[in-house]
Amino acid sequence: MDNKELVKFFKDHDYMTKVFEAEDGCTVTFPSTTTLEGSDDSSICIYQAQREPLPVGIHYYSTETVNPAFIECPEYSIRILIFQDIMMKTERMGLSPNFMFYYDEDGHELETTFIDLINVPSCKKSIKLEEKLADIFYAAYPDFKKEFLELAEKEGVGKGYELVQLAFLMEGF
Repeated sequence: MDNKELVKFFKDHDYMTKVFEAEDGCTVTFPSTTTLEGSDDSSICIYQAQREPLPVGIHYYSTETVNPAFIECPEYSIRILIFQDIMMKTERMGLSPNFMFYYDEDGHELETTFIDLINVPSCKKSIKLEEKLADIFYAAYPDFKKEFLELAEKEGVGKGYELVQLAFLMEGF
């Protein structure tokens, strides 16, 4: 079975991560799996960016937990933290991030990447810091070594990197 056939098979059986765009955030549905008891354990996560003048961070809700959360973070780290959480949850299900597909609010599949779903940071400085953190994140994931933290601090994104590393160690939000 080639890669296209495999992707079609997973789509046909609705066993993929679906990321839906929403206003400055996204809603994600993770595939359901059937347990021995026959229960359905599909989950939905909602991520919403909050920006200045309010405290900057991410509002997070999951059907896996009862309580919504707010994760305070620098604006430049918002999209990376959300993407990492979605990617880790997808991998935990035994799926590759290649099985993450993107949709508009009406459910039409988009030919895009995650980064295009959520608004960019509000100022040029935060955009540059996000680019630096993204480069370090992709180099470090999943082996967050001390050298990467040192590099992040040198590049002015140490706080964002620490949050990314903490979220990884905690296995998500």
